[in-house]
Formats: sequence, C-alpha cells, structure tokens
Amino acid sequence: MRPRELAHLLGYGRRYFFSFWDRDLSIYRAPLAVQDAAGVLFVHIPKTAGISVCQAIYGTKALFGHAPASGWRTFDPERFGRLFTFSLMREPSDRFFSAFYFLRNGALTEKDNAFGQRVIKPFDNPDALLIAMKRNPVLRARVMSWVHFTPQTWYLTDRAGQVIVDYIGRVETFDDSMAEIAARLGKPYTPTHSNASKRPRTLDLSPPARAMLDHLYADDFGLYRSLFGQTT
Repeated sequence: MRPRELAHLLGYGRRYFFSFWDRDLSIYRAPLAVQDAAGVLFVHIPKTAGISVCQAIYGTKALFGHAPASGWRTFDPERFGRLFTFSLMREPSDRFFSAFYFLRNGALTEKDNAFGQRVIKPFDNPDALLIAMKRNPVLRARVMSWVHFTPQTWYLTDRAGQVIVDYIGRVETFDDSMAEIAARLGKPYTPTHSNASKRPRTLDLSPPARAMLDHLYADDFGLYRSLFGQTT
C-alpha cells in the first residue's frame, strides 16, 4: 500500500496531502514564467475544466499539474500574495461522476489509465463504486488518495480550513466565471471549452451511495453551497 493510501486508511489523508505539497517540488517551477507574464496563478483542481482555463488565461493547452494553493504559498509567499490567484470548483457529485468515467473509459496518461483499469474498471457505474467504498475501507482509501478524487477544498484552503485564493469560479457557469476573471486582469475573453467528458448525464444515486458521497465530500458540498447555492 502506498504511503498516501495508508494515510487515508488511517484517517490522516488531509494531513498527508498538505505535508506532501508543502515541499520544494519541481511542479512549482515549470509554469513560473507563464504565470508571471499573465499576472495570475491558477490553482488547478482535477476535473474542473483545466485545459479550457489554461487556454483562456495563458494561451496554451498545456497543463501545469495540480498543486494546491497552500503549496504555492509555501513555495513563494511573496509571489503568492502578489499574483491574482483563482480556481474553479465543480459541483461535487458531478465531479465524482466525471472522474469515474474519465478514469474508467480512458484517461490522458498511462499512469491514470493503469489506475482506471485496475481500480475503477471493475465497477459499472459510480453508484456501484460508492457502495463498494462504503463496505471496503482499503478501496475507499485507494480511491480517495487518487488525484482526481481528492476533495476540492484541500486545493483551496490552508491547514486551518480557510480559503486562501482570491477568487473561486464555477465550472457550471464556466464562461461567466472566466469572463469575470479576464475582466479583473484587463483582458478579453473568448468562450472555449476543451476535454469534455463522455458520460451519462444523470447523477442519480441510490440512498446508500448518496450518503457515502455526501460523507466523503462534506466540506466540498459545504463550500460549494456557500458560494453558489444548491447542489445537484
């Protein structure tokens, strides 16, 4: 069992997440010039339209990884405070569904594909996965430790649970959010969207599966509702 999986199994997943990212990692260095030129730092939560955001804000479809806001602040506190920082949230149920079908039906990297085939593929739908996670704590730890299932709030808050980015947009109103971000930066915005997932549109879950999802992402649901109102 990998360390991050063991941490989730023992109830220390969040603590491990922050400890892992509060280090001097190469992921923080790759996009520095691009971010500085644009005057903005995008905190990319997995499965929140990152390709479209990078294309709109940075003029590139290249992705720079999924480092959280807390890691960026630790890496360079002065720079983090100087740049405009933002992220996009996705309705938590919809994001879980998107991550499930993304990994089950073919992801972008060999590593993700391998995980999808090994862990996600045996389940026909998100409901079946959530029921299995409820019954099997090892499977639950394995899934929740994977980047696409990591709670969104972990990317947006510090260790005390306080939001530390300047602006949080909404995937469901992508163009409106991006237009507001562009306006704050004094730039035009042309509507665009890339890498849309192929999956069923329904988000229906059985009561036990819904209860499991609500438990796993309680903080995400809470923050999303406080920012945008009712969830799915």
